[in-house]
Amino acid sequence: KQRRSTPPPLSASYLGTLLDSVPIGLVTLDAAGAIIGWNKRSGEMLGIPEVEVLGRRFVSLSSEQDEVRLIELIDRFGSSGIDDEGQTFHREGRAFEISGARFAIRSGEGGSLLILQDVTKRERAEQALRMQKALADAQADTSLAGIVVLSLDNEVQRANQRFAEIWGVSEEVMLA
Repeated sequence: KQRRSTPPPLSASYLGTLLDSVPIGLVTLDAAGAIIGWNKRSGEMLGIPEVEVLGRRFVSLSSEQDEVRLIELIDRFGSSGIDDEGQTFHREGRAFEISGARFAIRSGEGGSLLILQDVTKRERAEQALRMQKALADAQADTSLAGIVVLSLDNEVQRANQRFAEIWGVSEEVMLA
């Protein structure tokens, strides 16, 4: 048999299965910001089945302190793709980066597509790294030894006060 010159249209069930298998959350909103659908991963990430959120405003799922920021993010979405970095929002001990774009829904009115990525592990790793750096900085600042940290390019990244005292130079001069 010969192949067709154009592929057959994707069936709705195939497309739904495909969208349910992606590792990110996909949420569609109507022009008023109400949820008109989401994939399986969104429900897993947010801990709510789709049937319980259909018709609710998406911002109602966020904390009161994040509501305004989330509304502003959605209002800034463009229609030519995802042109802005996402923002991180917190819900029940987890962190989600949300980005998205505007599009026309089937009725012809405007809508939005939200893309949710669970960044909880990344955020925890960044926090642990900040804590390790703060501890190392505190140890360096209280050390009796003079300490200087160089980059791979031999540029001074950090020097403690004791190093400056020993060598009679200010930290500002070393970092310049």
